[in-house]
Amino acid sequence: TSGKVLIDGVDIKDLTEESLRKTISCVRQNPFLFNMSIFENFKIVKPDITLKEVKEVCKRAYIDEYIESTDNISWYNKYREALLYLFFGVCTTLVNLITKWILLLTLFDSKNSIQLQISIIISWIVSVIFAYVTNRIFVFGSNNKNIFKEIVSFFSSRIATLLLEMVIMFIFVTKLNLNVFIFTIVTQVLVIVLNYVFSKIFVFKK
Repeated sequence: TSGKVLIDGVDIKDLTEESLRKTISCVRQNPFLFNMSIFENFKIVKPDITLKEVKEVCKRAYIDEYIESTDNISWYNKYREALLYLFFGVCTTLVNLITKWILLLTLFDSKNSIQLQISIIISWIVSVIFAYVTNRIFVFGSNNKNIFKEIVSFFSSRIATLLLEMVIMFIFVTKLNLNVFIFTIVTQVLVIVLNYVFSKIFVFKK
């Protein structure tokens, strides 16, 4: 018996295994999707796929209107990580502020530069422990087994922003005698942004 198997008039014997596999798909009787966005399901098969490509494929499959109507490629799914980070960032800031204010109102004097720095360090330690746990579990979903290295990277990035905070507080509060609570809030906003960038790029990188 002899014969040929052709794809668009091309004998499959003339195709490489890799190019042949790229042209063949398996469609199950009961399709299965993981409990994540459509975009994230596509990324399992093609990690470098773009949202534009996903939309184009969905359009060819005539499911683009359904996806848009059910909002599976939703605003939340696209910005989930940033939203969760913002939420827990606010929680971390509250932990930092409450700890710092309690210390400044009870044990330390904000006009004393040494006592001010001590209160910043103590509140920083408490808030960073809270931040690491929430970031690892809820925001970035880290499965990194090298926890020690991850913790060192996390604390190193937070030390960098801590030093920045201490410099700002020293200049504007200790030296210029401006309102300690206002500049605490200002520095915390800046710290949240920088901490997200460091966590995303250096600590919990996938």
